[in-house]
Amino acid sequence: MAVPSDTASFDEAQTSPGARASGIRGAGGVTTWLLILLLLAAGPSAAQEAILDVLFDLDREAATGCDVATPEGPAPGIELRLRTRVDVGAGTLTAIEHADCIDEVGGVFGPGIQASTAPLPGWSVSPGNGVEGSTLIETHVPVSAFGAARRADVFVALDVAGGGDAMSSASATGFELSLVALAVPTAGILLLAGGLLGLVGIGTSFAGCRAAALVWLAVVGGGALAVGHDARALLGDGLHRAWPAGERVAADPAGDAPPGADLLGLSSAFDPATGELWLRVDVSFGPAVCLDWGLVSAGSGYSCSQWPALDPGPFTGPVALTFDDGPNPATTPQILATLRAWNAPATFFMVGSKLTTPAEQALALEIHQDPLFRVATHSVGHANFTDLSPSEVEYEVDEGLARVRAAIGDPCWFPAYFRFPFGASDCTSMEIVRRRGLAVAGVNLHSLDWCYAAGGGSCPASIAPNLEPEVVDDLPGKILIEYEQHGGGILILHDIHPTTVDALPSILADLQAAGATFVDLSDPAVFPNLNAEIGAPEAPACCVSVGP
Repeated sequence: MAVPSDTASFDEAQTSPGARASGIRGAGGVTTWLLILLLLAAGPSAAQEAILDVLFDLDREAATGCDVATPEGPAPGIELRLRTRVDVGAGTLTAIEHADCIDEVGGVFGPGIQASTAPLPGWSVSPGNGVEGSTLIETHVPVSAFGAARRADVFVALDVAGGGDAMSSASATGFELSLVALAVPTAGILLLAGGLLGLVGIGTSFAGCRAAALVWLAVVGGGALAVGHDARALLGDGLHRAWPAGERVAADPAGDAPPGADLLGLSSAFDPATGELWLRVDVSFGPAVCLDWGLVSAGSGYSCSQWPALDPGPFTGPVALTFDDGPNPATTPQILATLRAWNAPATFFMVGSKLTTPAEQALALEIHQDPLFRVATHSVGHANFTDLSPSEVEYEVDEGLARVRAAIGDPCWFPAYFRFPFGASDCTSMEIVRRRGLAVAGVNLHSLDWCYAAGGGSCPASIAPNLEPEVVDDLPGKILIEYEQHGGGILILHDIHPTTVDALPSILADLQAAGATFVDLSDPAVFPNLNAEIGAPEAPACCVSVGP
């Protein structure tokens, strides 16, 4: 299916059959029961609610509007309140609403206007993805709620049992939000401006904490269109990324809140498709949450496809053997036996749905424990990622990781490598994979062994019309031709096909006779670009004591 075109459709995608099957729909795609156990052990109880208020002084006059009490003093003159309720234990949002001040003397706000997304999408809370193992909370408010205001002083306040915090103080005026009106006569100028305009942070300091302060949003004729960041791709579909420094508009590095709750930062972007201001708040609810991977920045210029492979060669003999789609108790053990006999290292890209039985899980553990082999991930259901919504892609990746971790009994294990099913990827799915620190292993040597399996040992022209006629019935010969053309690289095979099992001794013998050497995929001398993409550190210390 196509990427959703509006905010409401993201919830529909989030509740797809694949997403529901995960059992947990956490933000950033974290879908393991391990994370819930960690949250319960390290954070507040599942029943605990946190109230996050973003308070806007629209006329920037402290004498008008409602005065709101915060843990660090009053936020004066508030005309607009954005309130977000968070179920801390479950890691989900329960409500987003904004309200206007209707009684300045009594400090009373009117009825709350609910957010347009209902029910709220599960990706809006992301435990562990903050800068300090903290929680990221995404909330939003329509720009129309600002009325004619083009500048506002902003305060952030957190109220949670056992503590609270605010990015403001009794003597501070908050930090400033600016909506910059632009006259845009042509679409061409819009595109030009979109390449030039960004979010800019300006630092200042308060008595109780420090904040940064200026968001530039280009608004046409009262607030319907912004140029600069494509906030939909970066926020609205739930991707969790390392935001550039210019997007962070507030920070509280002093850590002055009582133990158990602290506001660490605020970031902002604008979604031109919905006319909404998106805010991402970095909150600490207690001890850091231990995630098994780190956020990485994909940078610029990377391919949205796994073809060609990151290391295209030329190669002078090294071949990395890789096997997809297993494990299969009927065929994988024979593959392992052959590889061991040849002392040939190999990487196995496992499908999570093939790790449900004790025999399948035992094979994964056996491969993981053998220093000759390496376990990698190939998604949970082997779907074509270009047909999936972002939330479905996240489920495929994260559930695949979770099932491999469960099979090998190590919740802190990091696989390093991922391969897209069918080699099908796009920029959205590629970014989701890379945000988890996974390096995408492409292919240099295409065996087409799946085609030979479909034809019972022959690869028919109806499937591979460009296959050399002399190797239609010769899988080892096909691979040898690939090797002679490329000189080495990553070879893709499948450990689920009996035809591949039968051909593997001849494949290894022919390659070795042609001058090939068998290397590990992790060899940086052979695959420097691939291994430079691995974004996860060693297992964090907070994982050391976690058992299988």
